[in-house]
Amino acid sequence: MIAVVLLGAVSVLLVELVCAQGGNFTAAQVVSALERHLRKRITNPIDPKNLRIKVVPSPNPEETAKGKFQLVEISGSPVRIKSVNLLKFEALVIEPTVDAKALVEDDRLIVLSVKESHCDAVFTPQSFEQLFAEGKHTKNMNIKVKFRDDQQVELTGRWTLFGINNPFRAVGRVFPAQDGSVHVRFSELYFNAVPVPEWIQRRLEARLNPLLKPEDMIFDPIIKSAVIEGDRMIVSTKPYKPQSK
Repeated sequence: MIAVVLLGAVSVLLVELVCAQGGNFTAAQVVSALERHLRKRITNPIDPKNLRIKVVPSPNPEETAKGKFQLVEISGSPVRIKSVNLLKFEALVIEPTVDAKALVEDDRLIVLSVKESHCDAVFTPQSFEQLFAEGKHTKNMNIKVKFRDDQQVELTGRWTLFGINNPFRAVGRVFPAQDGSVHVRFSELYFNAVPVPEWIQRRLEARLNPLLKPEDMIFDPIIKSAVIEGDRMIVSTKPYKPQSK
């Protein structure tokens, strides 16, 4: 009898050890880890209760335990993603698969695949100022952002080039790149109100782009449109269709 009990205890320990080393988790652990990660990463700065996060596991618990979900829904207005404030954020992610081990053990969301993703986010000039303030190459540039009536973006700040710290003003258009990020293409650039050559414009673009990466959102959506409307920029996974007049 004692031998049977000892054998059973050893078996349990071996199973726990294999699970720990192999990264095997229960479906409940993975679902809980994803919900916890999303609620930590996304908040409503005004009313925490006015944020919808719905995680639907795969019908097959074994698939969920490996990181596959049926769908994830997120919606809120306003929303803060990490430290960046958005006026609105809505996402519907169908059949995402994530790295379960990284999620459960390290609280990291690594997206392996997504069957389909729909996402709409509304940014303000301050949203991009926050992104620039946290950027590796832009945090010391003190960049201010303005959305213009002609649907262009205007940036002002300071940029050290050739050892000289230059106050600059740049005007250009934002557009979705092929990799799903948002870039800017400048048509005007001034140092101390003096126009500079085009090659310097391209150099500033290289420093700032991409303005917005898929990983800055949730589940790495492929951005297909970025449109300025008044004092906001609408970023979406849907192609832009101008409204008929």
